[in-house]
Amino acid sequence: MDAYTVVGRIGEGAHGVVVRAVHNNTGELVALKKVPLRRLHQGMPTTALREIKALQQINSQHVVRLLDVFAEGAGFVLAFELMQGDLGEMIRDATRPLTPPQVKAYLHMLLSGVAFLHQRNIMHRDLKPANLLISEKGQLKIADLGLCRVFSRKGRRLYSHQVATRWYRAPELLYGARQYDEGVDLWAVGCIFGEMINCSPVFPGESDIDQLCVVLRILGTPSEVSWPGLSQLPDYKKITFPESKAIPLEQVLPDASPDALDLIKKFLVYFSEKRISASNALMHDYFFSPPLPTPPTEMPIPPTTKPSPPATQEYITDFPITDITDSIAARLDALYMNLSSAAFSRPRELGHVPSLSLYSRNTPLLQVPKIRRPQSHLQPAHSLRATVHQAKPVEPRHSAPALAPQTSTSVNTPGALTVDELRELGKELALGLAPLL
Repeated sequence: MDAYTVVGRIGEGAHGVVVRAVHNNTGELVALKKVPLRRLHQGMPTTALREIKALQQINSQHVVRLLDVFAEGAGFVLAFELMQGDLGEMIRDATRPLTPPQVKAYLHMLLSGVAFLHQRNIMHRDLKPANLLISEKGQLKIADLGLCRVFSRKGRRLYSHQVATRWYRAPELLYGARQYDEGVDLWAVGCIFGEMINCSPVFPGESDIDQLCVVLRILGTPSEVSWPGLSQLPDYKKITFPESKAIPLEQVLPDASPDALDLIKKFLVYFSEKRISASNALMHDYFFSPPLPTPPTEMPIPPTTKPSPPATQEYITDFPITDITDSIAARLDALYMNLSSAAFSRPRELGHVPSLSLYSRNTPLLQVPKIRRPQSHLQPAHSLRATVHQAKPVEPRHSAPALAPQTSTSVNTPGALTVDELRELGKELALGLAPLL
């Protein structure tokens, strides 16, 4: 780690933190992936070992380069070439929607990398936009090979079906298949292709079962004719879905050209062996029909500065903030009238509008200030922010009446709220605030 100087933070994944650093001798910017060893007695995680071994043997312009591996404390660090962003960011950027030539260029680079891996009998098993990185020159490269495995079409080797991100998971994996091949990557390529065209996921399932339901609803219910061996899959008989007819992809992807629809239909096929290979897809008419792919020198560059995530307790309202404050004040007024006046720091009859202070014995538990509509002009709704603050214990006001000491646990102090009363008050406050959240 002494050879690098950390200059910024990129993000945090499932296996560690990724930071931006510069090599002290060469001045090269790199991405350092710090992987902690949480279970020292088990050694290095198998996902990390697979990624290191695969990247050390792969030398392709379409796969991210591993520059160095070294130990650091109770863990190790992987040094990668620094990439500017990922394909997911480019798809979500509403200010710069992807054009058909750019989609065609990205898909060509993706298929080139997938073909390179499959020719070496390596299946990635976790292709998704977030794992497709974009360089500062606009070049797409495949990254995160932690789930990659070597496959053999002739062997009977078993693999885990709990791989791939749900929206890009092939149907055989959703049915619990333990024997599969590179077809799981080709299905994911079809999903990514459709997402680039539609700017939204093609199969956005909310759970594994819902994911399978969404696929069947769009592509139709499969059968042994369209999917040989379907009934032999481990989870096929565990769940049944109503029969449904396929929805034309022209309706699912209305912005796709005829050539694009023809190609994506060859990826999104139930039977894995019928899916078009990556090398054959590169020769499809889609890449040779106008508009041609965008030249590499004209590809968009991910933004260098990314917006920081909002604070965890800060929320932007869709309406004037006084609507919230007046509703809270009205609810507190109702509670004020229903509770005994002895529970407040000052009597209501004095004409004073106090804070609602709840006391247990001699210690105030919570103080909620009364909020009134400001007399100044209202600000625009979009410029207002409502921030939730945790209430802190406060000292009793000097004007608060002295409470009689409690002589035994069976006698309640005048003005004190019991645990049950506090619980009921909390329910009232929750009911009053629920319509506003």
